[in-house]
Amino acid sequence: MSELLTQVGPIDMDVIQPPQQVDGEMKGPVYLADSTLSDGGSPVAVLFSQWSDYSERAKQQVRTEVLADHIKGLAVAVDNPGVSPEADPMSSGIKQALREGDLSKVSMLQWDAVGETLDQKGRDFGDVERLVGYSLGSHLAASAAKHAPGEVSLSQLDLFETPVISKKTSQAKTMATLAMRFLAHGGDKLTETIAANPDWAARCRDEDSLLLPKIILQRPAGLWQYPRAITHPDNDIISDLMSAGHRSLREAVVTVSATDADKISPINDNEWLVQRLGSAGLSVMGFEIMDAVHASQDNMAWWKGILEEIDAHVKI
Repeated sequence: MSELLTQVGPIDMDVIQPPQQVDGEMKGPVYLADSTLSDGGSPVAVLFSQWSDYSERAKQQVRTEVLADHIKGLAVAVDNPGVSPEADPMSSGIKQALREGDLSKVSMLQWDAVGETLDQKGRDFGDVERLVGYSLGSHLAASAAKHAPGEVSLSQLDLFETPVISKKTSQAKTMATLAMRFLAHGGDKLTETIAANPDWAARCRDEDSLLLPKIILQRPAGLWQYPRAITHPDNDIISDLMSAGHRSLREAVVTVSATDADKISPINDNEWLVQRLGSAGLSVMGFEIMDAVHASQDNMAWWKGILEEIDAHVKI
């Protein structure tokens, strides 16, 4: 049992209620989900994509809709540049930045896309209260917090299943470790998790089984360069978060969550992250999610349940 991470779950997915009506729409590199219970003063959350996810994918859309329903507001999922086959390939400038472990250019593009979408809804950066990242998206959420426009003052930053918190003695070893952990994750209840999606998320069960090979062929840089960036010695999620602690995270709670059976984001790495952030003066809460694996987030009942569990603890 972890001394730094509060145990939550297991999530009983059979009792999770479906989200209420949410209006969703694509707007360029973002998917916008708006709770019908929201109003002009409702909260805004931004969801950052994990590896290989993008806004045209059913699971990313439903995940965003669940988040919008959960906060009773506006949720915006923003693509990682160069991943979606429906968008332009990755630019040479972004490739070079990622090769150097620099996520700042990606963050700037993502904030531009979010800002444009908010403007179309009559909202602005000052309405953004929460950033959420899962897996690779945790690194992008942390970078976004560091490079957020000055108007952004967050109340919460959620980091789920963050990979590559600690690094090996060389980038090659770090990348190899990540690859081995990812391959183990591929057989870690992924198929069963997707098949068990509830009826209200039935469209998440039927994704094209050849989608990932197609992305590999069409957008190889989008799949290769982001892992390369987060394993680079100059990329440091802890440094990004500490820097953001003086700006967008001044008033925020940072939640750090990992599943108990995961191989991509080990519990001891997450304990170390919680300890370092707490020592730096950030308000941080750590969670160990029981009876879950990295793939659990592909079941939308689990995703909805874990958001509810985390926020129940944050609000205590």
